[in-house]
Amino acid sequence: MTILNGISLDGTMKINGISLAVVETSSVTNYTDLPTSAAAGTVYLITATGRYYEYHSTAGWIPSLIAQKTFESAIDSITGTAIPNTLDNWADTTAGSGAIAIDSGAVKFTSNGANSDKAFTVGTHDLSGADWYLRCDVKCTTYSGSTRYSATMIYCYDGEREVRVHLIDAASSGKAVLIGGASATSEMGSTFVSITDLSSFKTLEIVVLSNTCYFFFDGILTHTEEHENFRGNAAEYCYIGDSSAAASAITWIKNYTLWKLT
Repeated sequence: MTILNGISLDGTMKINGISLAVVETSSVTNYTDLPTSAAAGTVYLITATGRYYEYHSTAGWIPSLIAQKTFESAIDSITGTAIPNTLDNWADTTAGSGAIAIDSGAVKFTSNGANSDKAFTVGTHDLSGADWYLRCDVKCTTYSGSTRYSATMIYCYDGEREVRVHLIDAASSGKAVLIGGASATSEMGSTFVSITDLSSFKTLEIVVLSNTCYFFFDGILTHTEEHENFRGNAAEYCYIGDSSAAASAITWIKNYTLWKLT
């Protein structure tokens, strides 16, 4: 067998006499340019961000930092073709003129208008302080309230902490500001600065490994924060929507899934 620079002509690499498969890394410009599917183990570099994503047989495209983990579903997925409370793990609540409906393949939480309008869903999962990975597509418009009050939230309590993303009105920029932390009314915990406009769908990913939380939007690593900086609570659940009396918005969610990582 002919060996050139450690790589044989049959496409394998030899290290200490052991053949290893050569992994081919392709590239795309942006996260949204990734192909719909690929062979498990396919790796792509997103050149705009310098991040690597790998195709996982269970979870699809995932950040490479969790590619070697085992994925176990921890909650019923929300695909946007069914109201959450028609699934086993989810319970919906509306009040005032708030409403939850299916809109163009997504779940639409309508709580804009009077501050008493509320629309949210709570899901019970079986995480218990383990490493985990949450992914969903989110869009949010028609904010009201102030920058100190959450118009809508997405978070997961994992048996130890509520890892939160708050979508709040940023009156000066017209963009969504995202806050994770101890309170809906004060910027405690971690603050995400200069986040993207969410008037069109963006993919939100939250990775929790040990004491570190990683937050991605469309493949861009937006922020990292220590897990212990988030608020503790007393129930295991996921939360999506608006239960605030002080702010409101219209929020769309689809492809929401939560996995335990081992």
